[in-house]
Amino acid sequence: MKKRILNKTKLYTVVLFVLIYFAVVECLGNNSENKFLRIPPDQMSGILKMISTETQSNYDKIKTWQGKVDATTTIIYEGNEAERVFNKALPVVKTNVSFV
Repeated sequence: MKKRILNKTKLYTVVLFVLIYFAVVECLGNNSENKFLRIPPDQMSGILKMISTETQSNYDKIKTWQGKVDATTTIIYEGNEAERVFNKALPVVKTNVSFV
């Protein structure tokens, strides 16, 4: 007979401590302040031009991308809908096919 190493109470306690640990690490790790600088009006046009150039460059990369989309769609028909789709896909010659 196998013996349990942790009972439910001990397991919940371990999970709780691990969650608290991760929460503390996340809070303390991201404790740096963002510093925003005021941009002089004469530099504003240069920064906007840089953003525009980068955006246009990214768009051109996306626009000229070539490749094959690797996606498939699987549809499973059931019941009356399956019978309708099956009969629609049959050749012109009708066959006596019935669904249970």
